[in-house]
Amino acid sequence: TLQAFWDHVHPEDRPTVEAALAAHFGPERRRYEVEFRMRHRSGEYRWFGATGQAVIDPEGRPLRMVGFTYDITARKQSEALLRDTLLAMQEAQRVA
Repeated sequence: TLQAFWDHVHPEDRPTVEAALAAHFGPERRRYEVEFRMRHRSGEYRWFGATGQAVIDPEGRPLRMVGFTYDITARKQSEALLRDTLLAMQEAQRVA
């Protein structure tokens, strides 16, 4: 259910997901694409990417979302490691 989805989205990421949905259902009808953290069945939060679009009935009402969600935790961890390494290198150069 939609409520079950929201119950699993990290509280800090809810505004990002809401904004992506609003852009999708807004006048521009942009494709739904967003990255956010979601509570995994293990209880930990993992990063996910989601993309899709709504199926609309003839009266213009959304019936369901069609798309996919994929785990991007490893990519986010790699990005964080790279960012931290670059910051450490910059600090080392500044001190030297």
